Parts: sequence; structure tokens; C-alpha cells
Amino acid sequence: MSSGERLPLFLLHTVLIPGAQLPLKVFEARYLDMVSECMKTGQPFGVCLIKSGREVGDAGEPHVVGTLAHIERWEMPNPGVLHILVRGGERFAIVRTYVDGQLVSADVDHWDPEPERAIPDRYEALARFLRELFAQVGEAPAEARFDDAGWVSWQLAALLPVTNDVKQQWLALRDPLERLAAILEELTRLAEPGDRGGH
Repeated sequence: MSSGERLPLFLLHTVLIPGAQLPLKVFEARYLDMVSECMKTGQPFGVCLIKSGREVGDAGEPHVVGTLAHIERWEMPNPGVLHILVRGGERFAIVRTYVDGQLVSADVDHWDPEPERAIPDRYEALARFLRELFAQVGEAPAEARFDDAGWVSWQLAALLPVTNDVKQQWLALRDPLERLAAILEELTRLAEPGDRGGH
């Protein structure tokens, strides 16, 4: 884990899952400048779920755990509007936030990537469920690792239609087996008769 880096933050009502892609439409001056600088330097920015506040206008308050966003593609269909596609990288924890006008940045501790861990028998059903999900939405990615607990948990976290609060809880878990347990618990809850889940 490395620490002490100042990271510009993009605050959203969305959780960026490690390894997942996220399209973003950038039109506010503060974020256009930030993204342009990141494209010039090749550096990522941080994406955090908003804890309080709004996406547009005054700076909001971020959740403590966020995800590095690496820009993979961009286009500017109209002046002042930038469309970018980012992919989630490593996670980080905010140590201290700074507000400069409407732009939020933070000193962060970078979390190390999770080591590969075999999926225990009790979670094999989740790997099978993920295969079924891919069969419905298209082919599994070429780098699919259905025997790796971390990879399976992140794919499920990205695909399942759960609230951002639930996804944020999964994002903050440091152990992929704990994340699989939480995902299984949520799926079990959603499957209970009479539970509409609010989703």
C-alpha cells in the first residue's frame, strides 16, 4: 500500500467497480480541466460515491473508499462536452479531503490489488450463476477467471442490480471471500418471497 498522493476526485452517484468500465459525460468546467490534465499526463483520477451533496454544482462529500479511474477512450462530439470511457483500477482510502472552489481532491492510501484466491466449495454456486449471467448479456470476457474469488466477486458486483449503498459496502471489503459471502447474502435476501428489495 502506498500513501501520501494527492488525487483529484470525480464524485458520482455511482460506484466504480475494479475492472469494470464506466462511460462518463463530462461538461462542468471543473471536471473538464481535471480530465484534460489526466489525459495529458496519463494519470488516473479517483471516483467516489457521493455520501452527501449532488453531482452538479457545489462540492459534495465522498465516501471514504473509492476506485482509480483510468481513461481508455474519449471523444468530444460537441464543444465543451467530453465523453470518456474509464476502467476501474485499484482502490484507495481517503485520508484527508481538500476543496478548491468546486473541485475535491484528497490525500489517499492506495490499496494493494487482492491476491488470487480459489473459490471455496460453498461459493461455487456464485461462479455458476456468473456464467449464466454472461450467457444472458453476452460472452464472458477473454480474461475470465471463474476459479478466482476476487474476479468473480467483482464481476458480480458490477452486474447485479443492487443499490449503490450495497455496492459501496462490497467495495470497502478487503477480503474477496467476505465479499462473496455478502453477495450471497444479498442474493438470498432478494430471492425471498415477498421481498421487493427496493431495487
